[in-house]
Amino acid sequence: MRIEDIDTTAYRQDEVLFFIRIKGKAHFFDRIYGRTAVERLFPGFDDYRTFSEYPGIADHYIDFDTRTLADLRAGHYDVYNRCIHPELPSIIARCRGLRSIPFVEAKELVLLHTAFFVEFLRQHPYRLIVIHVIDNYVLDVAIRVARDADVKVLVLSEFFIQGYRRNTLYGEYRHAREPSPEESTRVREYFIRREKSFWLKGVTALTCARLALYVQAAYAARYFLRYLIGYKLRGNRSYEYRFAHLFGSISPRDLLVDRYFDAIDPAWLEARRDELIYLPLHVYPEANVDYWMADFRHADYYTGLYEALSYLRDRGKTVLVKEHPGFLYLREWRVYEMLKRFDNVKLVHPFSPAARQLDSLRYVMVWMGSAGVEAMMNGRIVVSFHPNYYSDGFVPHYHQIDSARPLSEEEKERLVRHILAGVYPA
Repeated sequence: MRIEDIDTTAYRQDEVLFFIRIKGKAHFFDRIYGRTAVERLFPGFDDYRTFSEYPGIADHYIDFDTRTLADLRAGHYDVYNRCIHPELPSIIARCRGLRSIPFVEAKELVLLHTAFFVEFLRQHPYRLIVIHVIDNYVLDVAIRVARDADVKVLVLSEFFIQGYRRNTLYGEYRHAREPSPEESTRVREYFIRREKSFWLKGVTALTCARLALYVQAAYAARYFLRYLIGYKLRGNRSYEYRFAHLFGSISPRDLLVDRYFDAIDPAWLEARRDELIYLPLHVYPEANVDYWMADFRHADYYTGLYEALSYLRDRGKTVLVKEHPGFLYLREWRVYEMLKRFDNVKLVHPFSPAARQLDSLRYVMVWMGSAGVEAMMNGRIVVSFHPNYYSDGFVPHYHQIDSARPLSEEEKERLVRHILAGVYPA
């Protein structure tokens, strides 16, 4: 199968390297990559070479911490200066780990990983690397070094319509194919039906609470075993140890955020449906709103959110901010407290009756995701904080909200075809 300039059938089994994580090869190929997608792309493979940040689960372990800066050679710095150093501010800003530590340590970690991957690719004859998404600096450095070494990279990133994948490193749009008219019609009808993303089906406030309790317990275990023992005591600076204290930290107050959500009068909302703005929150951190932001200086989602709300407040706009239905009780309570300081904001509980009414509001503001496409297909006016892979020519910047308009029928058709041309069935 050909995806852009990569013919996946042109590679031998020992020339392709797949990235996996802690739950192992079976989980990553069945649940993350998708067994059907992998088998379609690489027919005839009976095994898959893998690499990972975790020891003992893959063919290759990213063991970067066996070197010090004194061990780096001129050739390592040549590669670093060619493909890493010009983008160092972006690499640090986009990574939730690196941006939380001093610059000197962040640069040291990037240098050591650069040297590791330079040597790794010299020693192993891989011609194609397959990843899920870039969501931390380890993969970011690996992919930059691979491309410098003329090693191709393929992304098997799920799409918000089940059965499709995107091949994108940093959220950029890549033309992959020409969809048929029948496919375009089918997908347009999917958006008009306002179907939930497949991974949100069956999610309720109760399942969110259960997930939050599980995440809290898992965080406590990771903090003790990985951060305190692995990093603090034993000095393991690999990503999942050095930054274990940052991921999934849930406090008891995060489970008590229902009090921040506003009671929305249905009649009030209906009477103002043509002037209110609907703004759905993202899961955060996630690749959509750090690695996929065109400008790395906006990789911190919350400051961008507050900037947009300030702009809209100064123009007398009331914004209904709805929590993501899959992230309830997982967001830090301080974010809700800050949002409540905006007198033009009403917070909407994702499982309240008001959440269902938001589909009738005339204006929608998005960062990424399916909400914007769905809204445009249903005749609503959509603006975005930042350019994204489907916005060019279709979605104006939110500063143009007063002059924005709904898409015509011809524009809706072009938008769907544009989106489908950037993904491939898998």
